[in-house]
Amino acid sequence: MTPAVAIALAYTVVGAGILIYLQRVRRRLRKAEADLRAQGEPSGSAEALTVR
Repeated sequence: MTPAVAIALAYTVVGAGILIYLQRVRRRLRKAEADLRAQGEPSGSAEALTVR
């Protein structure tokens, strides 16, 4: 395996790992927002901006 191929493979693996991590974070965020809505609390920063 040439160094260029090894570097490209490493970047691919790291990129895939980052994408998987971001998907998990987004899923957790959606779940947290749904839980807040179920409790009847406001979600998002829109209300915090309008309170000022």
